[in-house]
Amino acid sequence: APVYLFDDMYIKLHGFTDTFWSLYFHNQFHKMLNACGMVWMHGLRVKSPENDILIRRIKIWSLRPYYAVFINNHKIGILTMKSIFKDGIKQQAPYIFKSSHDEYSFHNAYLSKQTTIQKDQHNILVGNRSFLDLKTNAITKRRGEVHDIKVFECFEYPKLLWIALYIQIMNNHQTKEN
Repeated sequence: APVYLFDDMYIKLHGFTDTFWSLYFHNQFHKMLNACGMVWMHGLRVKSPENDILIRRIKIWSLRPYYAVFINNHKIGILTMKSIFKDGIKQQAPYIFKSSHDEYSFHNAYLSKQTTIQKDQHNILVGNRSFLDLKTNAITKRRGEVHDIKVFECFEYPKLLWIALYIQIMNNHQTKEN
C-alpha cells in the first residue's frame, strides 16, 4: 500500500479481476476534517464486478473509530475498535467486526507483522506483511510494503469483505503511525 493515500486514488487488488479499492469520504465535511488531521474520517470502498463493499466512518467525535459496513448498499455490521480495558492495549489492531448474528475479532500482537481475523478462535483471514521491503515487486513494479493474504472459507460473506476490512485496519494502523 502507498505511504500516502488520496481521495479518488484507485489501487488494484492483485488476484482479483477488475477489483480496486479507494478511500471513501461520506461528504465534503468528512474530507475536510481528514485533510486537516483533526479526525481521521476516511473509510474504504472496494469495487469488483460482483460486489461493492463500503466501510463508512460513523460517530465522528468518538475517540474510538466506528464504521458501518455495507455490501451492495445493504448494511451488514459495524467495525469498531476495542476498548483499551478489553485487551485493546495488548495489540496493534484491536478491532471487532459485529454482524447481526456473529462477532469477528482482529489480532495483531505488538512487533508482529501478522494480522488475523477470527471467529470463535478459527481463522477467517491471515495477513502477513513485509518489513522494510525495498526491492521492486515483480507484478506491480513498485517498492513498498507487501501483504500476503490468505482468506479461508467463510460462507456468510464474500472473501472480498474480509480483505476490505483488513485494508481498512492497515490504513488505520498506518495513519496512526504517521
